[in-house]
Amino acid sequence: VWHQYQNIWTYAKDVNNGIVEVYNEHMFRATDNYRLEWELSENGVKKLFGKVDELNVPAQMRMNVQLGYKQADINRLNGEVILTVRYTLKSDEPLLKAGHCVAYNQFIVKAMDYAANIKQQMRMDMPKAAPAIDLESRTITGADFKVSFDGRGRLCSYIYNGKQMISKPIFPQFYRAMTENDYGVRKRHANSVYYHSWKAFRNAETYMDLFLMHTEGELVVVTAEYSYAEIGMQVKMRYEIDGDGYISACMSMKAGKPKFDIKGMLRFGVEFAMPDSFNNIEFYGAGATESYADRKSGTPVGIYRQSVDEQFCMTYSRPQESGAHCDLRYWTITDQAGTGLKVISEQPFSATAIPYPMSQIDIHSHDYRKFPQLLEADGNTYVNIDKAQSG
Repeated sequence: VWHQYQNIWTYAKDVNNGIVEVYNEHMFRATDNYRLEWELSENGVKKLFGKVDELNVPAQMRMNVQLGYKQADINRLNGEVILTVRYTLKSDEPLLKAGHCVAYNQFIVKAMDYAANIKQQMRMDMPKAAPAIDLESRTITGADFKVSFDGRGRLCSYIYNGKQMISKPIFPQFYRAMTENDYGVRKRHANSVYYHSWKAFRNAETYMDLFLMHTEGELVVVTAEYSYAEIGMQVKMRYEIDGDGYISACMSMKAGKPKFDIKGMLRFGVEFAMPDSFNNIEFYGAGATESYADRKSGTPVGIYRQSVDEQFCMTYSRPQESGAHCDLRYWTITDQAGTGLKVISEQPFSATAIPYPMSQIDIHSHDYRKFPQLLEADGNTYVNIDKAQSG
């Protein structure tokens, strides 16, 4: 909210050559007590930075400002390049100390090549030995890893160097613990098709139609297909596993004819759980606080390191969906030894990791806890990886 109410705004004029436009939205004061600070980051890492000490834009006026870089500096940077412009106080003001940031804006100067990033991260150019496959036990084994699927076609185990990283299987998820606004739809519109659609995704019975496991060159390909009869859709999970243990996962949905009117879903992604020893998070995306599609403008893109215990917001009036981070370029969750999972994607995505199961934070659950102080961790870290989630 503070970002939307800021009184100094930056607009891209020629960001490749370090030229921006500053708009002073104040009604009665100039910007003489503010310092403009800028930085250029490469894949989230600060590479170039500078400041403009003398910034005197009259009230309600605009001014072009030259920052301290040129096109040649941009050309020397690889990956995604982001320009961040901040305004800080030069001297104390009532209630605020010198150095306090009062406004900021970000601009993508050079977009990330997601396909190239995946190719590099997964070392696709390097030859790899194909993993072993056991159709009877539904396992894939490499030199230092073992992946298993259960009778419902779910990836239920990933053991790396003898360490189990999956405690509850990976499975599609289209529902979330309802927020105050979600539940308010029901309160305002008792027959809301949106509310009943969300409930349908929560309660829908799932049937596995197909499970296949086979080799394709140096990869083991696993395909599981599911039908949701009431909703009228089919979901396909496809995993490609290479000899190094890298897993490429793709989830797709085909809409059919539902038994009743369906209007949207709250999320599109997968859920699973890991042992609670996996408690460290690092991500490159919108942070540091939780961010959603409709409230991410105040969460600057950067690299953040946090713990799972910090993710769930305990100050909400009642437990509900909390702790997501969107516009992610990568997201990792590790234990104290640094072992864990890293997620990358062909597009920005959203992820959540909290110590509480959805059953404790969803108001429609029999195990729902009415107050955050009543929540109990059960030894798992609950993870959601989403293509998108509602605001």
